[in-house]
Amino acid sequence: MTAAEHLAFSCNLHGVPADPTALGDLADVPAGDLSRGQRQRLHLIMALQSRADVLLLDEPFTALDAEATAWLEGELQRHPSAMVMSLHDPALAARMCDRPVT
Repeated sequence: MTAAEHLAFSCNLHGVPADPTALGDLADVPAGDLSRGQRQRLHLIMALQSRADVLLLDEPFTALDAEATAWLEGELQRHPSAMVMSLHDPALAARMCDRPVT
């Protein structure tokens, strides 16, 4: 399955429309051919498009390059869901979290 097909499947399970434009140039790539960072980005897009009330994110920035990290920071700051994240980077936690806990 391609990245777009994975996204469509995930969104269908959650009863929400998929927005494959969020995948950019990854949309037509077979998921098995994605790098670790690209797979991480696909999974994050799937989670963000699920419209869940609460997102639990375990090290969501792992394996992301600088461009994808900046993208994710922006997406998480605009996302309406409540989030619980585990992060090992204290500076990132301070930037991303309303209530960091150590």
